[in-house]
Amino acid sequence: MATIAIIGALEKEIMQIKEELSDVCEAQEAGLTVVSGELDGLTLVATTAGMGTVNAAAALIAESAPGLEEFGSTPALVDIAADVLAERGFVNASTDAAASNEGAKQFLVGTIATGNRFVTGAAMRNDAIEATHADCVGMEGAAIAHVATKNGVDCLVLRAISDNCDEAYDAICDREFDLFEYARTASGITLDIVRRIAAIY
Repeated sequence: MATIAIIGALEKEIMQIKEELSDVCEAQEAGLTVVSGELDGLTLVATTAGMGTVNAAAALIAESAPGLEEFGSTPALVDIAADVLAERGFVNASTDAAASNEGAKQFLVGTIATGNRFVTGAAMRNDAIEATHADCVGMEGAAIAHVATKNGVDCLVLRAISDNCDEAYDAICDREFDLFEYARTASGITLDIVRRIAAIY
């Protein structure tokens, strides 16, 4: 049975994943709680890494303990994710330039810049864009993708954009939005992608 690993930055993101699993087991690995179980004929392994590249690396170590098998090519995973997002009413901003002007929910297939610091302020954001031509900035996903690539493991990084990298961290924390609803949406999309993979493979 194939295994899919899911790494979230927030516990709220992993809670819904755990609720959908059967035969759930929890174990402590590399200082993290790793949840495993079955979903639609696949074994899922999920953990909350927290923010930052070091936490992402710890999550990779923790989730490797059950013995992961990966399948499918990265472009195929991107196509599956794009189909799921489109079915949920998201518009592909990389192919529909008008989407940003319409106020529609959007997704973008693109490049994620990374670094070991939280990008705050327009100057830092502009420096990152100029240096990398990236579409967004994130720490965890790039670290995971780098390790996956070095080991020949297919990987799909989904990044929900919480800010424009042009304000201080404290301002982001003070922003009012429903974090639980955000996490349930992200988890729901992830579960839909996993179910689509299960149906294909």
